[in-house]
Amino acid sequence: MIQISTVNRRHGEDPVLRIPEFINRLNQINSRAILYTNNNRTLQYRIVDIANITNFDRNMMRFIDDDAMVPLRFVSRTSEFVDSHFLGTVDIDDLLGGSNHSFQLNLLHILEERFRTPDYAHRRTIFDRPHQLAIVAERNHLRQLLHDQSVRYTGERERRSNGYVFTYRSDRGYRIEHLFQTANGRVTSDVFIIQNNNRTPLNEFLRDNQLAN
Repeated sequence: MIQISTVNRRHGEDPVLRIPEFINRLNQINSRAILYTNNNRTLQYRIVDIANITNFDRNMMRFIDDDAMVPLRFVSRTSEFVDSHFLGTVDIDDLLGGSNHSFQLNLLHILEERFRTPDYAHRRTIFDRPHQLAIVAERNHLRQLLHDQSVRYTGERERRSNGYVFTYRSDRGYRIEHLFQTANGRVTSDVFIIQNNNRTPLNEFLRDNQLAN
């Protein structure tokens, strides 16, 4: 179960105004197969066509159907980098600032991390193991998208110019970067394929290689 709430920390920056945008963003991913709603502050789904369900959809359904209650406490324009595992918060501006594929990876990471933390709604002191499992969830999602079981996680690090990156590598000769950049207090993110000294956004790579759903 995913509980949606908001925390208004700054005057004039109420994240509740962007909750409908969050739901719309979910519904833009694969509306031919599944639709999401915010029903009394609980995220719910309705299957439209089960034959077109994707890996992301299956994970979201698993989270929503889980008996454990995990909060997404949305905040807006904070100094937190996308989310705070220990506070249970998610910066909705950072989350929505990602490309379509980055948005999916970020949401999978956040939810996997929280559902893998025992009694997350009340105790948020464990991080390392849930974080590792969240990275596995990201890796598995990339494997599904790319039809490439050789994709493996190779690390995460800060980059120059207010950036952070998660890196992956394939035995097929390309690398993957999930890149976050900060400018003027805003976080944007996207996923790139690096191959033969060329850097291509993931959505273009999938389209050009006829891998898109």
